[in-house]
Order: sequence, then C-alpha cells, then structure tokens
Amino acid sequence: MDSFSVKMPMFRLIENESLRAGFHYISVHPLFGELSNPIGETVVLIPSKTGDDKLEITKDLFTGAGLNVVVLSSPEEHDRLMAYLQVAHHVLLLTLYAALRRIGLDLNTQLVTHSLRYTFKALERVLEQVEVSNELFRLNPYSRNVVEELGDLLKEVVEGLDRGGRHGGGGVGP
Repeated sequence: MDSFSVKMPMFRLIENESLRAGFHYISVHPLFGELSNPIGETVVLIPSKTGDDKLEITKDLFTGAGLNVVVLSSPEEHDRLMAYLQVAHHVLLLTLYAALRRIGLDLNTQLVTHSLRYTFKALERVLEQVEVSNELFRLNPYSRNVVEELGDLLKEVVEGLDRGGRHGGGGVGP
C-alpha cells in the first residue's frame, strides 16, 4: 500500500515490484489531512495488477472504519481528477489570498461575508500546509493544463456575468 497524493510517479514502479516480488499492492489516497475524527471522509483506492483480489477486503477495512471508499481504475485517472479537485482548489484559494493581500487585507479582516468565512477556513488550512500545495502542483502531470483551463474558464465566467447570464458563463450552474 502507498498513500501518495500523486500516483503516477510511483504507481507503476511499485506495481512492477509487486509483480516481481509477489506481494499484493493497492494504492490508497485519503482525501483528508490530519483530522481528529475522519469518520465520513473519503478514501480513494486504486488496485494494481496484483491488488484486484484484495480490493474487497481493503474496501471493507476502510468502510468498517467509517470512511467512504471510491475505487478508481488507474493512477492516470486519479491524477487527472485530483488536478481538478485538489490542485485547482488550492490554486484558486491561494489566488484569492494573493488578491486580498495585494489590497492590504488579511484573513482577520472584519469585512467578511458569511460564505467567505467558510472560504477563509479552507484557505487557512491550505496556508498551514502550503508545502502540500507546492508538491501537488509540481508532481501532478495534469496541473499546468488544469491551471491554464482555469484561466480560460475565469474569462468565460466574467464574460457571462457581463452579459447578465443566469449562471455566469461557460455553462456554470445547475
């Protein structure tokens, strides 16, 4: 088992070693950091060629501990999805932080809406472990493309807002 946040650099190496040495290998990614009570949080499992027959017992182990389990088919699928779910999220939060600092505001400002308070809590967590954001961005091979796509989508959303579209732009919304 490994618990790397980015899978592609190591998955095939460990999978090949498991084939050579004869051990079962399933890659695990807990989608949460240090929590006092992770019950209800999600764990991603990616079985290797040698881990398929141990997938059910591994799922049972995590669900028995109160965690949700999502099984993905490959390290490539995992890293592509995590570029959107982790890298994009961190980049957007850090961009908001940079914008606030540029105008002289910090996270202790009294000028905060109810919903922004929740955003600040997420931002505080990212800032507490900014090295994780750096590592996710540098190691995930899909990071740059996703960040470029965010730039394009930001322009589309702003254009949609300018037009008075119901959900901004780019098909955003339910």
